[in-house]
Amino acid sequence: MKTKRIHIILFVSVLLFCLPVGAKSQDMLLCAYRMEKMTVMPSMGCFIPSCIGMRFRNDFGTKEMMYADFSGVYSQNHNSLMLYIYHYGYTGYGHLQLTGGYGRRFGHRLAVAMRFTYMMEHARNYPPRHSLCTDVSLSLLITPKVYLHTMVYNPFCMRYGIVEQHIIPLKFMAACTFMPNDKLLFGAAISKELPGAWELGGRFMVRPIPPLLIAVDCANTQLGLTVGLIYKKFIVNVQAAWCYRLAFSPKICGWYVFSD
Repeated sequence: MKTKRIHIILFVSVLLFCLPVGAKSQDMLLCAYRMEKMTVMPSMGCFIPSCIGMRFRNDFGTKEMMYADFSGVYSQNHNSLMLYIYHYGYTGYGHLQLTGGYGRRFGHRLAVAMRFTYMMEHARNYPPRHSLCTDVSLSLLITPKVYLHTMVYNPFCMRYGIVEQHIIPLKFMAACTFMPNDKLLFGAAISKELPGAWELGGRFMVRPIPPLLIAVDCANTQLGLTVGLIYKKFIVNVQAAWCYRLAFSPKICGWYVFSD
């Protein structure tokens, strides 16, 4: 069964690679980066057209650690409505997250977004735990090629179970995106979770030929490699990450852009 799935993925990838590329796909490298990162930096979603996407990840090759999410953005007149649905785990234990948000772009330089999240943790033979949380993010165009991004997760120090003693971790993130041309992109990010450790990471993305996208991620926690295809309004990525302390995690992602 697994071999059959691999063959289907390879066939679709080769088919997309051989199809002609739309003229506007040259402008989609930055869009592809933002669509992938907008789940952790929502203000990026204010700079992309309306789209939907899905992602699947299998952490460390263990079926009990399956990850799946659906994300969508509807953009109209500098306003963006965002939806994010996420589940991690399996029937015996898991974490469900439902997120809705609103973002506003001011001209072509500044965007602000805020999201509200409902979280539910379920475990076999235990009652589920329900929690609420928020996050606020901001993106700023410094020069025509450089963007700065910031995000604060749980700024109001909300608690697990709403009234329990344990506070949902507070997280800060800052990122920078530099795109010298349509075929090359550099990204860097730093984040801190309280309580928790610092995480530093960088990304290098390149399009050696129009349909092909290659990205390399390097962080103090893991290494990653992405191979993707951009065909007209479709973006498909196959990713692999190696966690230094644990093991290998494969992931496949896909997005469809509704409008320019």
